[in-house]
Amino acid sequence: MSHDTITPARVRWARLRFAIIGPLLSAPAEAGDLAPRIEELAARAWRHPGTGDTIRFSAKSIERWYYAARNEQDCVARLQHLKKLKLAVEERPGIWRPADGWKESLARLGQENDRIERLYRVVGEQAADYRFVDPKVPLPTFEAVVVGKGLHDELSGQMFLAARAADDRGYYIPLRPEVAEGLQRGERIRVGFTTEKWLKPADEIIARVARENGGVYDPGQHQRELENLPGRRPGEAAPSSADLVTGNVRRLERLAAYGLASPLPDGRWRVPSDLVPQLESRERTHPRQLLKIDRALRPQREPVAPAVSDLERERVALGQAAGQRLGLAFVATPHRFSGQLVPGPSGSSGTEYVQVVDYRHRQLALVPKPKDAELLRGKVVTLSRDPAGRLSVRRSPEISR
Repeated sequence: MSHDTITPARVRWARLRFAIIGPLLSAPAEAGDLAPRIEELAARAWRHPGTGDTIRFSAKSIERWYYAARNEQDCVARLQHLKKLKLAVEERPGIWRPADGWKESLARLGQENDRIERLYRVVGEQAADYRFVDPKVPLPTFEAVVVGKGLHDELSGQMFLAARAADDRGYYIPLRPEVAEGLQRGERIRVGFTTEKWLKPADEIIARVARENGGVYDPGQHQRELENLPGRRPGEAAPSSADLVTGNVRRLERLAAYGLASPLPDGRWRVPSDLVPQLESRERTHPRQLLKIDRALRPQREPVAPAVSDLERERVALGQAAGQRLGLAFVATPHRFSGQLVPGPSGSSGTEYVQVVDYRHRQLALVPKPKDAELLRGKVVTLSRDPAGRLSVRRSPEISR
């Protein structure tokens, strides 16, 4: 009997293994049927790829080949998927290499998927249509309405806004938590970029003091000079000499990171004589963009029932008057509003009201006096609307001031 002596042995063995496990791959076994099918293959006689003699293989060997082949199929499928994402290149059949910059591209895709997952909780199936506003990549200024907000980064506490512009484009906007806290759903905002100046007021002071001391800024000496300046009175509300010098040192630490200052072993700082011109030059050669978000208009009211009751008109009128009197912005339809509960005016209808004042953002809301108002007086409370649209007051979990 003639045998194939030209084809390499490893290829002949590979063909035999595939002939044995091929049916398992092309027609996957149902749950519980894999072991019996492998036993059937183990009971069969096969032709040795080298000698042509009859040979049998154990069930364990066939099972090992099956799982190895199935894993290889999974790998090829994954590589084909990476090829579609332009993360892998097939140089020739069976030979793959990662695409240039694949790690950075994969990281960007992971971040995009994370953003979509966060957005899904806020906007649902429209999440994939939202554009990411990168604080490092300026966009033309646009106006949009806040759709919702959420947590962007658990480690830093950074938040994000979901906003939709007039052209129906959605935007995912990362921003500081203190900025996000003051914005409510339905508010119209203006999103744009502004150029941050390299040259700060402290830089000219640091440069002048260093120039007068041979190019060295001495924090201790500068503080003593400030304390001896005429006209400073003890207990004056202005920042103290120590505070001013501490601010200068923090600025020097930042300048050192830019290579524009260097610390000396004794706590003093070496400052270049051309510090100010260097910073002015960087404003031209290395402009720094800052994401800026402003309220475009007063907060838009959330949808309410078409018919406005006399009591609602009374509440809004009293709230607006109280806001004008106190110099605070009145929030007529608070979605989730927190502040300190204080007594409010009574209306001509006989209804008593309480004020909820957010001193931090200089806003107030006015609501009918709840039954437990005396217990909540001076406490931090949260306002929300029930499904029927009625305002309710509950004790805020945060510490009362």
